[in-house]
Amino acid sequence: GVPAAICAPHTSPDDSLISRVSRAGLRALQQTLRCTAADMQGNAWDLTGVLEHAVGQSPRLAGDSAEWQAWSMHAPAERCSAAQLPAEAPALWHAGGGWVLPGPLVRRLLQQSGITFLGSTRVRQLKYDGEAAIPWLLLGADDQPLAQADIVVVCAGPHTQELVPEALPLQPARGTTSWGTRAQTPPSAPWPATPVNGHGMLIPHVTLAGEDAWVCGSTFERGLDALPLTSEEVAAAHQANRDKLSALLPALAQDLSGLFAQAGALHAWSGVRCTTPDHLPLVGPLDETAHPPGLWVCTGLGARGATLAVLCAELLAAHLHHEPLPLDAKLAQALSTQRLRHHKDTPAEKPPTR
Repeated sequence: GVPAAICAPHTSPDDSLISRVSRAGLRALQQTLRCTAADMQGNAWDLTGVLEHAVGQSPRLAGDSAEWQAWSMHAPAERCSAAQLPAEAPALWHAGGGWVLPGPLVRRLLQQSGITFLGSTRVRQLKYDGEAAIPWLLLGADDQPLAQADIVVVCAGPHTQELVPEALPLQPARGTTSWGTRAQTPPSAPWPATPVNGHGMLIPHVTLAGEDAWVCGSTFERGLDALPLTSEEVAAAHQANRDKLSALLPALAQDLSGLFAQAGALHAWSGVRCTTPDHLPLVGPLDETAHPPGLWVCTGLGARGATLAVLCAELLAAHLHHEPLPLDAKLAQALSTQRLRHHKDTPAEKPPTR
């Protein structure tokens, strides 16, 4: 549902788990975009590269070899200048990053053979019958049977817990993006050449609702999941996004200040992320010693859904079909649901820095 999203690797001086997983995720996404969605380039996605403006920080990379620079490097002066930032601004350049419209991409993926999609239907309960040939039954409103399956993968974000009997360490984090059309903005507005992220993000050029548009944001409200937002909450979200844009791209924020101040001039989209204590997704089967077999989850992608979703899907498929894993075994283990058995006793990895 999110209008547009940035896909880019996470970086850290010690090349943390999250950094390594993010590169694997971006690699899987790149392959899908260039193969399955190649004809959608420019309309639904583009790997233009992403500039990360590390506001108030001195960004450090774990390496600077040619192999590393294929992913991330300290931004050359011309990249900063193209984003209307000082040449010496603390910034990184992620050459393989870009932007994607999740809605069109998901619809394209659902067109692949072997998929039957049933939308606008809420699964309210899962039932397991070990004596049945097909043991899992999915029930909708008024206990109406919706489907039967050997294996069920619950990918319901913050609502995953409603269908899964095990207490999962999931946390909601509500977020709101602001977006408007380029026609509303001054002709002289200093738009960057590529998406820019850091403390907040800006995608300068996408097509939304048939119009040339831009997207910025997003808010991050931990522990909140109430939707829709009130008019006061929408106004507060627009202001928070303007403040982030002011730090990220000061000159552009100044030119857009009138739009942010004008009630109803900008669109707002709100959703609820699903996060985990160690900031890594949960992908795989639940403990079959405590639950019926065939119950899997894929959730907890947090604020990196665009970067990690394809990787998580490929990892699920590899496990289900006993195929080679799409990433290093240690990283696959870091995403595994098996860590649920130990998360209360094992200190979580430090939150990533931006």
